[in-house]
Amino acid sequence: MSTRIKEAKLNRCALFRVVLLLVSFVLLPGVSAADEKTTGCVIAHFTKTETMEVGDVPGHVLGVAQQAGLMFPSTGEI
Repeated sequence: MSTRIKEAKLNRCALFRVVLLLVSFVLLPGVSAADEKTTGCVIAHFTKTETMEVGDVPGHVLGVAQQAGLMFPSTGEI
C-alpha cells in the first residue's frame, strides 16, 4: 500500500473523530436539553438515490438520497 493511501486513510480517520467529538459534545447537549419533546409518526420513502465514485481512493463512494413523506406529530405522551 502506498504512503499516499495510508495518509488519506489516516486523514479520514482523524476527520471522522473530530466530527464525532463535535457532534457528541457541542451539538447533542443542546438538542437533549430542550424543554419540549416531540413524538409522532413518520411515513417516508426514497424518491431518488444516487452513488458515485469519488476518485481519490479506490472504493471511495459518495451516496445521496432524497426522501418524501409525511410527519404526524402528536401532543401528549404515547
